[in-house]
This record gives sequence, C-alpha cells and structure tokens, in this order.
Amino acid sequence: MTDTEPLKKAPTALARVAWPIRVGVGVALAAAAAIPLFGRHYTLWLVLLAVGALGWSAWHLWWATRGPGAILVGLEQRWLELHGARRLGRCAVVVHDGMQPLQIRLSRERRTLRADVGTPLPASTLTFRLWPADQAAPDFAGSPTRELTYDLERAPEVEALFAGRFGAESNHPAALRRIMTASLMAPLLTVHQSSPPGAFRGLTWDGRELAVHWAGPVVTDPTRALQLSRPIWRAFVDEA
Repeated sequence: MTDTEPLKKAPTALARVAWPIRVGVGVALAAAAAIPLFGRHYTLWLVLLAVGALGWSAWHLWWATRGPGAILVGLEQRWLELHGARRLGRCAVVVHDGMQPLQIRLSRERRTLRADVGTPLPASTLTFRLWPADQAAPDFAGSPTRELTYDLERAPEVEALFAGRFGAESNHPAALRRIMTASLMAPLLTVHQSSPPGAFRGLTWDGRELAVHWAGPVVTDPTRALQLSRPIWRAFVDEA
C-alpha cells in the first residue's frame, strides 16, 4: 500500500471544485443559446467557446475525482481536523501548537505525499538547509526570497559535527557553524533516528521561516508529524 491510498475517497474533493464545474457548464449553455441570436457568422466561435468551457469543467472534475487533487484535498481535510486548524489557500493549513503558529504546506511528488511544517522566527540574513545525508536536499518551503540557491555553499564543518549523517548548505557556513550548538543538534539527531525510514527530509531556514520537511505515510498522520517536528522548531525558538 502506498501512502496515497488511504486518501483516495476524500468526501470533500468534488465539493471543492463545484464552482468551476458550474461556471464551465453555465458558459457552455450560454454559448449554445447564443448561436441562434448571433447568426452563422459567430457560430464557430460560440461552438469553440462552449467546447472549451466544457473541457475546462471536465479537467476540474478529473482533477478532483481521479487526479492528484482528490488525494491532496483529502490530505488537507485530515490536517484540518486538528484542533484550531484553518485553511490558508490551496493545500496549506494554519494551526497553533501552544502559542507557536505553524503553517503546513502539503504537496505530492508522484506517489509520495509531502508536508512542510513551517514556523516564523526573528528575521536573519543567515539562510541554510540541513538534510539526512542519504537523501536529496529539501527545497525552501514557499519562500519568495529563497527560490534560488546559487549563493548557498556546502558547510563541511557543520557536516563534520554530525559525523557525516547530515548534509549542510548555507549562505554563510561560518555563521551556521557558530549557531549549531549541541542543543540544536540533539533534536535533529533524535528525530532523524526515531522517524520512519525516509520520512524526515530535513530542515530549512530562509531568513524568516524555519521549516521541517516530511514525506511518506507520516504525512497522513498530522498528530505524529507535528509531534516529531516539535523538538526541532522548539529548540530553535528557545535559541532565538
């Protein structure tokens, strides 16, 4: 069983795209009704408009019932079941863990579900990412300022601190080395060891938001994902 299978029958998937389906069908009916009124000179354009509107509605219907939307909407609904959770745009959920605000961004890469648990911290010019050495480096989650990573350099001293278990990149490797204390390293190592294989994808800091990255079946268990994320972001909040 893959991590997407438990979410295929999300009851809210079709409801979420009801409005584009209605709009598409409405436009198609209006275009068809206008053919007798505008005459044969506009018939071709009105037919194309009707066909395009129906095609647009059909795509949304497929996306919600058979495509990736059905799974993502179901996943989002599961995260919205958390106490106090609310929706923030498509596939994004906001919730508080105590007094700390968390923003969870949900996505899907092929058949693998992903969740980025982000929280704001005092702004800094330092940016970095840390990830398990046997995996690929995570992307910065939803950051308009960190879409490019050309200024990041490998941080070999930080990687040595983790005995090669983690890869590290930063726009200022020396500064990252200075802040990487035992109190920050300990939760990273503990969470990595206690997480299901391949679930913990790493940590990113874009100068404003700290994000803990997850993938696989753990994403479908919001309580567990937040429980695993808490020691990491809590350590950075305490150090801020």
